[in-house]
Amino acid sequence: MRTVDRILATSDIHGQNARFGRLLQSTDYEPARDLLIICGDIIDRGKENLACLAACQALQQQGAVCIKGNHEQFLERCLIEMTETDVWRAAPSQYLYDWVTYNGGDTMYHEINIASFVDVFDH
Repeated sequence: MRTVDRILATSDIHGQNARFGRLLQSTDYEPARDLLIICGDIIDRGKENLACLAACQALQQQGAVCIKGNHEQFLERCLIEMTETDVWRAAPSQYLYDWVTYNGGDTMYHEINIASFVDVFDH
């Protein structure tokens, strides 16, 4: 167990990576001395979803703890649907439709390049 000076927690970043960066900067976050806990909802609604995921992954590699929120669960379930079949292109499930239409997933959905995304899962 490492010793930390502070425990910092945040949630509901919702695809606003620049704003998230400014928040970390304003707290003088130092991975070597602070424990950062990101309590989900990293994605959806904002326009920097993939950047948020990459930033959180980098922070996690430095010791931050990332907890999956309901928006990450939406994405996970929809990605499974999108990679297992092409049916969603003609008739998306109600779950996929609701994520994109009502739960802010439209911005994340539009950031995903389906062709390169599928290649990631083939490896």
